[in-house]
Amino acid sequence: MRPITLSAGALCVGVLLAAAPASAADTVKWDLSTEYAPTSLPGRADAYFAERVKELSDGQMDITVHYSGALGFKAADHYTAVEDGALQLADTPFNRMNGIYPIFEMQALPFLQSTLDEAQTLDELMRPFYNAKMEQNDQFILFTAPWTPQGFWAKEDVASVEDLKNLRVRVVDLASVQTLKRAGADAIQLSWADTLPALSTGSINAVLTSDDGGLSAKFPEAGLTSFSAVGFTVGVDMVHVNADAFADLPEDLQLVVLTAAAEAGDYGWSIAKETVAGNFAKMGDLGVSVVETVSPEFKAALREASQPAIDDWKERFGPQADMLLDLYQKKVAGE
Repeated sequence: MRPITLSAGALCVGVLLAAAPASAADTVKWDLSTEYAPTSLPGRADAYFAERVKELSDGQMDITVHYSGALGFKAADHYTAVEDGALQLADTPFNRMNGIYPIFEMQALPFLQSTLDEAQTLDELMRPFYNAKMEQNDQFILFTAPWTPQGFWAKEDVASVEDLKNLRVRVVDLASVQTLKRAGADAIQLSWADTLPALSTGSINAVLTSDDGGLSAKFPEAGLTSFSAVGFTVGVDMVHVNADAFADLPEDLQLVVLTAAAEAGDYGWSIAKETVAGNFAKMGDLGVSVVETVSPEFKAALREASQPAIDDWKERFGPQADMLLDLYQKKVAGE
């Protein structure tokens, strides 16, 4: 399989060719699986991508986005499903890729990136590394879309280590489990699909996720009426494609898909940056208490609690982990 490289030149050619109908006589139909709702930030980027593919191909290609796990796949299933060809496309958060390759876990390390600008820097830096691994499993990334920074959705404000002691908090990955348990919370790893049922039964009483994720899932209606913006990390979803399915497309449709993907990535990052302030205002209207800035002492305690998780990741990754971390820190510092 030839590696796929998305260059500026290819995009320009794609824009020119996309106006012409695809050579295939029949409409090409693909499915895109996501565990998240159409109102979520990645869900909106997925819809934009599908719409642009249809427009640019003059209706010769039709991508159906299946939201909220409608196809029966959880996000943790997506990587293998795309590799096996069970799915042509999937939207998968990096923090649901535990146990595949340690490099995918870097994006979700606590406090490595706490703002959207930092997350975008890390995403752009790591894309070639991600795709080098994914090529081994017959797939590659088309585009990424972020969530807003993560904090605690709970019944009361979470603003100190003492507040953590009463939490049974849903988290999504191993690093979050290790960090919050060390900080004093009862951390429970659950898929997104299992989170609302767990809230309804009382098996959890808090969720570590973004402000946008909580609003999309209507957490205030489930009794979580506080959001504490600790900037634990910034979740990023990737839309990845089976490389054989992509290679089987006519060349004009390949260029359509790449062009639409580039546009969808720009759209996803743009709407996330526009969303943060609006979400806080929306939460206020819903009666949600918003802790926009937590104390330096609380954040320092969380960072300290996260260090063993980071050390564990570095040990699993190998001696090159520090090289990548240093490279990222230099990019953030503008060096």
